[in-house]
Amino acid sequence: MRIRQKRGRIRDLDAFTWAASGTYRLLGVPVRVRSEKASIIETLDELLARFKTSAETRVRPSRVLSVTINEEGRPEMLGLYRDSRRIAGTPQEAVAVSQLLAEANRLAVEAYPLFAAHSGVVASEGRAVAFPAATEAGKSTVVAACVLQGFGYVSDEALCADLEEGVIEPYPKPLGLSPESLALLGLPPASPPWDQTTESAVLVESLGGRVAEGPLGLSDVVLAEFGHEEATLDRVAPSEVMAILLKMSFNNYKHPEASFRLAARLAARACGWRLRYGNPIEAAVLLRRRLPT
Repeated sequence: MRIRQKRGRIRDLDAFTWAASGTYRLLGVPVRVRSEKASIIETLDELLARFKTSAETRVRPSRVLSVTINEEGRPEMLGLYRDSRRIAGTPQEAVAVSQLLAEANRLAVEAYPLFAAHSGVVASEGRAVAFPAATEAGKSTVVAACVLQGFGYVSDEALCADLEEGVIEPYPKPLGLSPESLALLGLPPASPPWDQTTESAVLVESLGGRVAEGPLGLSDVVLAEFGHEEATLDRVAPSEVMAILLKMSFNNYKHPEASFRLAARLAARACGWRLRYGNPIEAAVLLRRRLPT
């Protein structure tokens, strides 16, 4: 039985027969995805293999994501739901996978109980280097360039730290790289299911890289600015580092005083830098040469 959906409304999904499902634990938060199209779960299982957990894991309804296929006789349209509420729709499987990854990531970061800031992060010899910045500022591209230059991968999404000691927790989700980013990095175009119109989800291993092992301490905070001809690296004051960490925090409202104190400690301990660049590989080479290891 299929229940017709009115756009934007809640849909009863209890009558659906799911072709496959997967449960993933991201930053300690279990998220389940179920789909009428099995290939979507197969792709997610490959991309989120390190986060895969038991199907018996309890998951809150608000963290259950579902993918449906429209009624027979209609052009195929994949509908994406959180709990029972529609959040997106697309005819492209690659776009659906990207949207599922983004929503699962959002659920995990929102529920993370400690300090988390929107940032790319790489590491070398137990020392973490963070690139706090807003969405579409080029974090993933810079992180991928650093991985290509031998840095360990921590995350292209979040700087996660405990509130007492500031120890960094790795969150090595797949990197999200646009066709433009792949070209800047000198990498070949995306292969299926990705194409030249979608952002690719890229495993760090496919770049010849590795996930950094902990424990990690934050040693450097880099304010990266794309759009300059030459790659340059200059020091910035701790006050500017502290301000950007708080500005980019996802969840400092949960523990405002503790988050403020932690940002102050991290800014005092870490070296702050402003990186201006146009070529991300040149920027990563500069970072490898200039930052202490």
